[in-house]
Amino acid sequence: MYTGISRRLPIALGPLVLLAASAAASERTLDHANPPRTLTVEHAEILIADGDGSPARGFLTIWNGTDTHAYLAKVSSEAFANIRLMRTPFNSDDDAAGPVGGPLLVPAHAELQMRIGGIHLLLADPASPIDQSESQRLMLIFDDGQEVEVSAYLVPSSDRLTSHRHGEADRSAN
Repeated sequence: MYTGISRRLPIALGPLVLLAASAAASERTLDHANPPRTLTVEHAEILIADGDGSPARGFLTIWNGTDTHAYLAKVSSEAFANIRLMRTPFNSDDDAAGPVGGPLLVPAHAELQMRIGGIHLLLADPASPIDQSESQRLMLIFDDGQEVEVSAYLVPSSDRLTSHRHGEADRSAN
């Protein structure tokens, strides 16, 4: 009887290990020929404000290698008191951006790429002056309660943001 329990234990624990692994943020380059079957943040960057009082903006690339859709409900950080998910309407300038209504879909076996002129984060009310040499921690909170913490690199200008094309090498946006 003891042998039967020990044989079933890996089967019973398998889904728990997979669930814990799916919450991991890799912050590394993915092998797009053989992508992971997890929810992974490939890139996290914060475009710091110009000093004109405007809020910083955040850009994430999230790969969902799981078999189910994920819904990003909220992003939080100790560095910013107010973070909002924003969407710029198609064929509009970035000033026309408005809040995303509800959780943001990250489809199964696909990625969500935030970019200027599209979906992005608005990061307002910094807790202290932002030092350009550091990164900031962001906590991504999904509607199912799953949390993924990432380190977002600070970028001084939009031409330094990563240009990401799924399956190709990343490069600077300029």
